[in-house]
Amino acid sequence: MPVNKIRVAAVFAAIMSVFSLAGCAREATAATVPGRGEFRPQVSEWDVLAAVDQRVLAALANGNRTDADGAMGRNREGYFSAVFQRNTTPLIIYAVIKKDAAILDEGIRSWEYAFSHMNQDGSFVFSPPSAFQDKRATAGDLASAEAFFLSDFGHGLALLDESAWMRTIMDAPLSTRINRLKIQGALALRWLSSQKKILSDYDRKNTNRLFFDAMAFFFLGKSLSDAAAVRDGGEFASMALSAQTIDGCFPENEGFDSSYQAVSLFNALGYYETVRRTGR
Repeated sequence: MPVNKIRVAAVFAAIMSVFSLAGCAREATAATVPGRGEFRPQVSEWDVLAAVDQRVLAALANGNRTDADGAMGRNREGYFSAVFQRNTTPLIIYAVIKKDAAILDEGIRSWEYAFSHMNQDGSFVFSPPSAFQDKRATAGDLASAEAFFLSDFGHGLALLDESAWMRTIMDAPLSTRINRLKIQGALALRWLSSQKKILSDYDRKNTNRLFFDAMAFFFLGKSLSDAAAVRDGGEFASMALSAQTIDGCFPENEGFDSSYQAVSLFNALGYYETVRRTGR
């Protein structure tokens, strides 16, 4: 990822963290500080996003545009992996904030492009370019890549489910596209569920990946009303939290990485906000 995109993402994560914590703290009292009890967020993710400078949201969206087919990232040169469609939610967010149906269509097209490369069992085609033909993907590689994509897909769907604007523009063609994506997402989620042991073993030493795994199961399970998947998301979140060291570090390969720390914090807060606010 280019350095400028990393910087924008880091700033966005920091802003989201501050706003999320501020929203939680609004209702906190001395009796509900961490370690002495629990507090329940009173704001939704859309409330937080509405407070973020739209230039930040625009930069994130514009850094993840698709081509005419819906391909983004390294898939633009020919389909490689669904993992490279994992940055679609910034497009969805910006579309809703701006009430822009064209950008929303682009985001949905990105998901449709990924699912057009799904196998019948719910896994995704892995088709590396010639330069990588000598490198075989392991079962862990494939499961983790799918979790990355489904974390974005599930998160975006969950946001659309809560968007008042989305309900005002939901005509028959758009509804058909969303419903088709949900059916495909359910099949992909079923496959990912069959890979839980592989996924937990493969991602155990990379806490940020465990949070992505949690988001994949939780958000997609929430959007599809799949209680088992929601519980699986909770298990991966617990696994990630149990890895945290006493000084607050989310370890990566038994070490510390500031950028991955921000990613873990961002995902943990997004997960926490939704669980505590919705009760599931």
